[in-house]
This record gives sequence, structure tokens and C-alpha cells, in this order.
Amino acid sequence: MAMVPAETGVGATRRRPTADAGSSPVELALVLGGVITLLVITLGLGMRWLAVQAAEASAQRALEIMQSPDGTAEDAAAVADQLARSSRAVTQVRTRAQVGTRMVTVTVTVTSVLGVTVTRAASGPRLRFVPQPAVALPDDVIAAGMTGPS
Repeated sequence: MAMVPAETGVGATRRRPTADAGSSPVELALVLGGVITLLVITLGLGMRWLAVQAAEASAQRALEIMQSPDGTAEDAAAVADQLARSSRAVTQVRTRAQVGTRMVTVTVTVTSVLGVTVTRAASGPRLRFVPQPAVALPDDVIAAGMTGPS
């Protein structure tokens, strides 16, 4: 039997393919798919949180406008719309105000860029301005030229 000389050089050590050959790209695709899924979920939750914050802040500010003695529903809706849209993550704002004899309720519904709709309400007492009765000053205070307490 003739002896074949052993090969030397770069191609001399050839490995046989094993069972896990080519699995690196598959593993990378699976891991990358999971990472991208987590990123999308995180972005979606962030957009929802931003919509909730915009709705809550808008409802609170609109309630403050409605509670004031000269506040109107139109003014409250305009302020709520401007405040909610300031984040640029909100595409639609709907404001509803209910004014009772003692309570005021403002409901703000916002829709985010991703289509998430969030509704928040704020309620508070109706504020009224009650003028104080005039205080009668004694004659000696009027004669001295003083018009009231200093």
C-alpha cells in the first residue's frame, strides 16, 4: 500500500460539518426579533403613558378655567386642546364640560399618534365670587381722613 503524504498549508485542516453548522444566523435572527419586539412594546407603552399624561393635565387645566367665575366651556376646550397637542403625540382632543349647581366636571378624551384613545376627567367645586358687605366706618375715622384699616 502506498503512503500518501500529509498535506500541509492553509487547506490542510478541513473540518467536517457538524450538526450546529450555520446556526449562528438563525440564532441572531431569533434574538434580534425578540429585541425588536421588546422595543416596539416599550415604544407603544411610552406613547400610551404620554397620552394619559396629556389627558390628565388637560383635564386639570380645563377644570381650573371652568371653575373661575368668568370661565366658559369654549375657553376650557381651547386650553385643553392646546395643552394636549403640545406634546405632538396627540392627534385628536375632545372636551366635555358639565356644570352643576355646586360641581364642575371636565372630561378630556385624547387620541395618540398610534391610535390609543385615553379619557380622563377632573371634578371640583364651582367657585363663586361673593362680595363682602361694606364696613361702616365710625365718624371720627372719616373726619380724620382715613378710609379704612391700614
